[in-house]
Amino acid sequence: MSLNLLIFVSYLSTCVWSRYQSIVFLSYGVSASRIGLLKSIGYLVKLFSAPAWAALSDVKFDPVNCLIFCYAVGILTIYTLWRLLLDDNKAPFAILILLRIVRSSVGAVSNLTDSLIFETTKNDKVKGYGRSRMWGSLAWGAGSIVGGYLIDKAGLGVVFPFTIFWNGCTILALVCFKNCGRASKRGTEMDNNKLENSKYKQQGVRHIVNEIKKLLLVNDEIRAFSICIVLNGFVMTLADSLLPLQIEALKGSRQFSGMTTLVSILGGLPVFYHSKAIYLRFGPWWMIRVGSLILSFRLLIFATIFNLADLNYILVVQLLHGITFALVYTSSTEYLQRAVKNGNLSSSISTLINTLYFTVGQGVGNVFWGHLYEFFGRANEAYVFGALIIAVNVWLFRGSQKDVMKRKVPEEVGIDVV
Repeated sequence: MSLNLLIFVSYLSTCVWSRYQSIVFLSYGVSASRIGLLKSIGYLVKLFSAPAWAALSDVKFDPVNCLIFCYAVGILTIYTLWRLLLDDNKAPFAILILLRIVRSSVGAVSNLTDSLIFETTKNDKVKGYGRSRMWGSLAWGAGSIVGGYLIDKAGLGVVFPFTIFWNGCTILALVCFKNCGRASKRGTEMDNNKLENSKYKQQGVRHIVNEIKKLLLVNDEIRAFSICIVLNGFVMTLADSLLPLQIEALKGSRQFSGMTTLVSILGGLPVFYHSKAIYLRFGPWWMIRVGSLILSFRLLIFATIFNLADLNYILVVQLLHGITFALVYTSSTEYLQRAVKNGNLSSSISTLINTLYFTVGQGVGNVFWGHLYEFFGRANEAYVFGALIIAVNVWLFRGSQKDVMKRKVPEEVGIDVV
């Protein structure tokens, strides 16, 4: 079983439910305020459950079995929700909350998948993490288009069987991957990592969580880099959350809005493909710096082009979105995963990156930019403010960037957190 095929199927299994769940709940009579509450509960549960799953994976050095269990429970919750909504459009909200808690408690699949990608590719100096991770982005784009088409043809109810089917395919792919030659080739490396992780196994999951906290406290460079990850997630969500509203206000179609997602994914593919070479040539700070400057430039363009009548300009600018995300996310993964010298904490590091970028950065950003949009009544000022925030961030951490640029190959940071 190819790793790339596994990644494609894995991301395909989650994209349709993630994109359309709010519309599905609305169609079954759940109010917008209650949908918001369900999402908030989900984020809160993941904030605690994801680090625990990651630590368990690192203790056992077995992300595959953890993923299989999470997907299996996910199938059960989606099927139960489907039957409840079909039998009674007014399903008790308390039951919906319970199902949300259960599903979110096993919602660490993206973190565990990222750690699996890194562990499988970390010693490949040509392909690296990004060349496999790009298949997840491709699946997200393909799933969004196919899912939207199926919904138009068969209705929103198709989301449930689609999700269940591809979750099942992902479990099958994981079993094949675990038992295939590619997995067996990693046997020696896994044994070595298990030996290094023996100290963690003796002290348990809580100890690993504490070690990740230490990682952010003992090194100024890593702490600065983590702040940059949060700020990039915070500002990146500005366009993600306001762009659909502006397209709607300018009478753009939903098909056009979907095209913006596809174009942004295509823009990042070349960067994902060559990310390992870029990382080894220029280093992590160069990548996050360039990604930040491109993001700032993109927001300034958005502040201008919405004064124009032709929305097609947006498609061109959206290419920059994918470039920014690929530069920031691959540099964060390659850099922070190598920050731990003794022991293997790949699942916990993947969770840390996702928490910094998505949960903290984009979570706070969604609330902040939404209020700013309501205050001004339009997005232009918010775009300019976001561009200034990210530009100031690049200027403030220019010293850290210059220090790391002196190293020709930032292959290992070598921080002992034990």
